Amino acid sequence: MTASNPSTLPLVPRPRCPTRRARHRLRFERPQPVSRFDEPARRALAATLYPIFRASYGELPLETVRDEIIFRAGGYLTLLRDAEGALIGFGTARVHELTVDGRTHGVFEGGVYCRPGVKGGEAFGLFALRVILAERLRHPLRSLHLVAEMLSPVSYRLAHRIFATTYPDPEKPTPPALAAVLEAEIESRGLLRPTEHPFVARYPDPALPVRIEDIRRSESLRGDPAIDAYLRWNPHYAQGHLLCTITPLGWRDLVAAALRQIVGRRIRCRPRPQLAASPVSSPETTR
Repeated sequence: MTASNPSTLPLVPRPRCPTRRARHRLRFERPQPVSRFDEPARRALAATLYPIFRASYGELPLETVRDEIIFRAGGYLTLLRDAEGALIGFGTARVHELTVDGRTHGVFEGGVYCRPGVKGGEAFGLFALRVILAERLRHPLRSLHLVAEMLSPVSYRLAHRIFATTYPDPEKPTPPALAAVLEAEIESRGLLRPTEHPFVARYPDPALPVRIEDIRRSESLRGDPAIDAYLRWNPHYAQGHLLCTITPLGWRDLVAAALRQIVGRRIRCRPRPQLAASPVSSPETTR
């Protein structure tokens, strides 16, 4: 890196989990602007992060992943580590301007990429909120949206868990103003339209999810409304088709998302009550 000054992004509180699972807690390092990395540092770090990307998204060229994902111009990069400090993933994020019908909008885009078996979505939610909050403070009156390329139904479900409203929504139509922003952003990214759904798209050289069977066999995903909606709109995601989504990021939306993250962590980390042994139950029959 060419500079070592700490980032000035505001902090989002991280409640501590008091259970034995705390030793498995994941943490993202402080986000760093990609402009702070010189060319040798970019080549070295990209060589380290590229296998992590390939483990989930297949055979995109190293140069494409390095220049268009890891070190995307104007973006931030953060590394995900486990409790022992081992590198297990990374996150990227940036905010850029988009003009639609004469009005300037801020558009947030980002992603998280982890080694197989690592669930980094919750940690990435906190990282993304930091970047979004910093942009919101810089431009408090400008319209701000998160536009995401959902390559997996799991990502779509995670968005609904973090944010109160993400469009398209299974239960309500996309507001015309938001649909116009999403359409314009899809066009600006140079995405192709492989189906009749207005928000399903693909890149000319698409990344492909490599653990499709894990998703299809997951018992916890069956019957989930968000999963079902995604599969109905984008059944060919295994071929690199993306469901593009838009999430409003006003002050009220950010506060609600932060509370959902914090409260959700506390509920998941709450110790389970210890039940007294029943005199009529045996370990084989107690569930």
